[in-house]
Amino acid sequence: MPIPSLPSLPSNSSVVPDLQLLEALREEFHFELSKVVARLNAVEDQLKAGTDIKPEKTLGEPAESNEPENNLGENNLGEVALVAESPKKEAEVSKKSIFEKSWCEEAAVVGLVHFSESAWTYPVVIGLVDVGLWDVIFSILLMLLNLGMQAGFSYIILGEGFMGSEFALQLDFARRWRSSFAHDHKYLDLTSRSLVSRVCWGDGSLILATSQATLVDQINSYLTLDYDQFELGYFQDGKLLCMLCILLWALCVYKEFRNIWLTLECLFHLPRTCRTKLRNNILQSLSKGRFKLLVVNCITRFTIAAVLLYAGVQWLARTTSITELMLNCVALNAILDVDEFLFEGFTPLSVHLAIQRLEPMTVKHTRRRSQLESLALFLVLVATIIVPYCALLEPLGQTMLEVKSILCDGNQQFVVGLNSNTGCWL
Repeated sequence: MPIPSLPSLPSNSSVVPDLQLLEALREEFHFELSKVVARLNAVEDQLKAGTDIKPEKTLGEPAESNEPENNLGENNLGEVALVAESPKKEAEVSKKSIFEKSWCEEAAVVGLVHFSESAWTYPVVIGLVDVGLWDVIFSILLMLLNLGMQAGFSYIILGEGFMGSEFALQLDFARRWRSSFAHDHKYLDLTSRSLVSRVCWGDGSLILATSQATLVDQINSYLTLDYDQFELGYFQDGKLLCMLCILLWALCVYKEFRNIWLTLECLFHLPRTCRTKLRNNILQSLSKGRFKLLVVNCITRFTIAAVLLYAGVQWLARTTSITELMLNCVALNAILDVDEFLFEGFTPLSVHLAIQRLEPMTVKHTRRRSQLESLALFLVLVATIIVPYCALLEPLGQTMLEVKSILCDGNQQFVVGLNSNTGCWL
């Protein structure tokens, strides 16, 4: 590498002392620069040769007179052996350093967490942006309305009046109906068919026992059975569709859970100050009061989402009509999105734009954390599939099959009646 040359300074008798000083500085700079260039040339030679070559002595370095140049003593032999082993060790060290460097680089990966555009985000900007008093009051009312609507829906869905009674109660109803009205001679049609025969074979002209006929039809559709089939096959349409709807609903709630978790993590990493600082749409710090408010906000969101998850899974698992499963799943998702509907439709424009302009918060993650999260999410996904199926759907299928057996199994053609002359049942 050539040493760049500096232009010579003009001589002027009026500024001789200054020029001499500058000339001395120039020579000193040139001397130091030559040393740097010599070292760079030595590094280039090492890179080209690919071996550990001792760099040449640079210009101006004093020679060491204590060591002889050609010393073949014991120490030098050890040094030669060490140099011979150095390429292998250097390769191992380089591999290790590359691994550690990649690990450190992964540990420093920063992700962005965007503020959700929902009514739950109002406390982040209220009091920090320049909005009118009525905008603040109306935003607080909308947040309370969102809380009341989602909490109210959760309470109603968990209620027995909405959830309905357990399907196992149909067993007692089926026994009473089969032993009282199903074989009564008064309900024979003109073709001498019994009421139970007409119910179990899907007679569309029934004006009596329509609830039993609907129940039998739902059981056959859910379990994929024929009218005369009383054993489960390997595949049931209702169980599959119900499992898919439960999984879809759970994924919607898990999305909410992840947003809440990432928001909480970012809030805990923000510094605490006396006053909340929002500069250039970047949330830089939080006051203790606003931090507690946002944490309570996230906990409330998590509680409502968890209650909706449990209630939704129970409701879907009790739905015996396969035509209503998809509608129920969509209705549940609408309840979870109430906060977004309020944000998009009713949020004051100043607050709406302030939330949209917020810069995302940063969160760091490592490779180890990613692996642990993947394992945890895999276990959650497996549990979401196995637990509802084993705890809810499989018992429901067995109960439905038992109800159909009580309603329709056995001899369906006989009828009984009371002989008015003898007073005996015939």
